Amino acid sequence: MPDTVRESILADLHTTLAAVSSLKSAQRWEQNGNDFTETPMVVIAPAPEEKEDGPSALTTCRLDVDIDLYVRHDKNEFAGSTDAYLNGLLGAIEAALMADHTRGGHAIDTEITGNSPFEVIEGQALAGLIISIRVHYRHQRTDPTAGG
Repeated sequence: MPDTVRESILADLHTTLAAVSSLKSAQRWEQNGNDFTETPMVVIAPAPEEKEDGPSALTTCRLDVDIDLYVRHDKNEFAGSTDAYLNGLLGAIEAALMADHTRGGHAIDTEITGNSPFEVIEGQALAGLIISIRVHYRHQRTDPTAGG
């Protein structure tokens, strides 16, 4: 069975983030839980998607994706603040995402729509950011495996 355009985009996001040298792991969302043993790491989680059929045979899609960045801040590895550590990782992730905003030719555009820190409590084991992106793409109205 061929991949849908949506799946090709999500697979490209995974490949792109797995290549970020400052991350130890990039994972797709798993119903049974993800592996948080190696940090810093990201989990790629699809969020709401909007679809609009046009007058042509194409469906225009706007797929929101949350990239959850998790860290355990070890002062022996990074002496600065947790905020500075997260900002450095955020910069590396954003640069990687925008190096190919077409997601390997499957999308019209990728935009970074924002980020938000986790609500952390002092002494909590993990801290992080939720990085929100939106991917614009099209597929044939009758065939989501065929791009447009």
